[in-house]
Amino acid sequence: MNNHEDITKKEEGWMSRKQAWILFAVLFAILVGVLWYLYAQKQQALVTQENFVQLDPTFIEKTQKNIAQLKQLIEENPNDNNLWRTLGTEYYALGEYANAQEALYKAVELNTFDYLAYANLGDVQRAMGDLVVAEESYKKAIARDPYYTPSYVSLAELYLSQNETAKAEEAYQAGIDVTSDSFLMKKYAVLLEELARYSDAISYWKLAQEKEPENALIADEIKRLEALAGVTGTE
Repeated sequence: MNNHEDITKKEEGWMSRKQAWILFAVLFAILVGVLWYLYAQKQQALVTQENFVQLDPTFIEKTQKNIAQLKQLIEENPNDNNLWRTLGTEYYALGEYANAQEALYKAVELNTFDYLAYANLGDVQRAMGDLVVAEESYKKAIARDPYYTPSYVSLAELYLSQNETAKAEEAYQAGIDVTSDSFLMKKYAVLLEELARYSDAISYWKLAQEKEPENALIADEIKRLEALAGVTGTE
């Protein structure tokens, strides 16, 4: 009987130690996560501060005055999404990303169809490192105004920053299909050249040339790429 009790006590002691180690591991993991988050926030703050310091003092002063004026206008017109959007862009210009995001969230809360606010929100979130959220904001901007070409460019550049070239190409192509915008064609042509797909790049430069027949720079790009394709033997 005593032997059985001894075994039971040993098992209970072992289980208690095991549970303690599990609890310790969980708490340690949580602590590491919290410390990493605080470190990331500190680094972001340092980057923001550095960007702020590098701005021209005259620009800083002017932007701060704009912010003060916008805040006053918002007090008088708190439901004007245009004011909130503009406030967000001013904060973004100073590198105050948290304030910018807050203002832009307010703008889209007041007007869920504000594609400019969503596009700007994507820029802010990308600067903050929230790439998944930024992607969604760009997509919302496109859904609300599929003819606003900067949203496609921003989305493509977001993908490229993550080495997701195929998705970037899809973003450019989607924008071209909808808008037939020469700016998107030229941006896509530049990407295609970087990928050494010279023939495809030439095709998109020629599409852009159809939109801008008087643009001599496009003609120069086509000649340069045709020569490059001939030298490299790329079809």
